[in-house]
Amino acid sequence: MVQTVADDSKLFNEVDYVGRDKIWRDYVVNEVKSAKIWSDQWSFLTGNPLNLIKEKYPPKTPVQKLDLPTTLRVRSVTPISR
Repeated sequence: MVQTVADDSKLFNEVDYVGRDKIWRDYVVNEVKSAKIWSDQWSFLTGNPLNLIKEKYPPKTPVQKLDLPTTLRVRSVTPISR
């Protein structure tokens, strides 16, 4: 038998105060657990996305340029002057 929302509200109204308190306490415990799980698994969404990129792709270290002899140097590309 499938219970509808109306059936659930009737059941809730039929439960005594102790039962309602138990339901409320269980609800609060589940909310606290859910908040903890969310914090552990999804808290990276609350931070700055640039921090995630910085952690995943650290800045490159500068490459030391070699001093080439003049015979091996390439001229810079510039238009021919008249």
